Amino acid sequence: SLKNFFNIYEVAVVSENEHYYKGSKSAFDATNTTPVMFDSDKLNKYVLKAVDEKQLDATTVVLLLNANTEVGSADLFPPDSYDSKTDYASGFGIAACGLGLGDGGSVLLHEFGHAFAKLDEEYVQDGGAISAASIKDKQKMAEMGWWSNVDFTSDLGKIKWASYVNDSRYASQHIGAYEGAATYAIGVWRPTETSIMNNDYDGYNAPSRETFYRRIHKLALGSSWTFDIEEFKKWDLEHSTPSTRSAAPKRSIQKRVSDIRVH
Repeated sequence: SLKNFFNIYEVAVVSENEHYYKGSKSAFDATNTTPVMFDSDKLNKYVLKAVDEKQLDATTVVLLLNANTEVGSADLFPPDSYDSKTDYASGFGIAACGLGLGDGGSVLLHEFGHAFAKLDEEYVQDGGAISAASIKDKQKMAEMGWWSNVDFTSDLGKIKWASYVNDSRYASQHIGAYEGAATYAIGVWRPTETSIMNNDYDGYNAPSRETFYRRIHKLALGSSWTFDIEEFKKWDLEHSTPSTRSAAPKRSIQKRVSDIRVH
């Protein structure tokens, strides 16, 4: 529904073979693993064939491996003006993944959520608690609009997505405070039981969709555009499909390897 706000470029890259290991003579020395490893210098040369270097903070790259696998990862780069405190998830991002869709999920949409909207993980990697140092670091990045789908309080009146909790229009989406996110089991909360940032299913939840909406409009319309929560909700409720509106549990949180790298 917002495709006209994007410029999309396809850059075809030809490798000598389809092997995935360092030194295999594939174009980027990419690995068929999670996280996906690749030669970033070679990748950047191809990216700059499509966009000017000055546009990188507003650019998201999708690197598709020609392999029917469900591997994936995201590389995130804070903007050069790190201290400018922009609020729309600014920064260059790379979503890398295989072509496999499993049994209906989408690794690509999960990694794009990281790379474009700077969304955090909503799953648990181990049973530990998030440290005070990690919270401080994430809160600093949050000032730029990063990690909008996790918070460090369960107070439904103060949590980042409080405006959705008691909004009857969103009652069926079960938005609340579910402990376990950013790969930690304790001390960090996510908006919904499941979502595409959790188990690669169920679509983006409303706080995540809001971040997409903010970033898309700000990049397309410029600094004069300002966010209005009611305007977004009206748009969101009109355009959400049943799969993105429903956050009913389908899978429990699973242990998995973290796929975010922040540079």
